[in-house]
Amino acid sequence: MDTHFCIEALEEAIQCYGAPDMCNSDQDSQFTSTEFTQKLLEQNVRISMDDKGR
Repeated sequence: MDTHFCIEALEEAIQCYGAPDMCNSDQDSQFTSTEFTQKLLEQNVRISMDDKGR
């Protein structure tokens, strides 16, 4: 997966279901990227990430 794919999926989910209160993910690069986290922050979504290796 790459960041672009994840951002598209996030935008589609928000469009269909609205923004969630929180997004929990692992710490892979696509989820920690500035582009992805900025999209969450723009929607006032709290960011939660599991520890590496979990």
